[in-house]
Amino acid sequence: MSQDIEFRVARDQRVSKLEARIDAMIEINAELMGQLAAKWISTDERLPECDSRVDSFGVPVLVWPRDTLGEGDSETPVAFYGMRYAERTKPVFYMYGRVVRVVHGITHWQPLPDGPIAAPPAGESLGVKK
Repeated sequence: MSQDIEFRVARDQRVSKLEARIDAMIEINAELMGQLAAKWISTDERLPECDSRVDSFGVPVLVWPRDTLGEGDSETPVAFYGMRYAERTKPVFYMYGRVVRVVHGITHWQPLPDGPIAAPPAGESLGVKK
């Protein structure tokens, strides 16, 4: 009987530690999601800076709403903003694919995030204390 009680106590301690780690991860996730949401810029407020020369490549940006990109396009909502077309008089959002095409209906954008961070050294965590 005492082994059963010891097992339950040990299990409850492990569960408590896991719940604490989950709570910490939820807090970190909420903070990161808030940071991400704060980065969206309305196209009415400001447009990306780009090379204004005709036929120059645009700057890649994340765009919203993603469904404006069309079916079959990348799951990553990335478009370019620039002067890719010689007949254009102002920069536009566009996609590369089988053909280069203008994308309409973009309401928000943000710069691409920095590249991935390196994994923490062995034995360390990403801000979650053990």
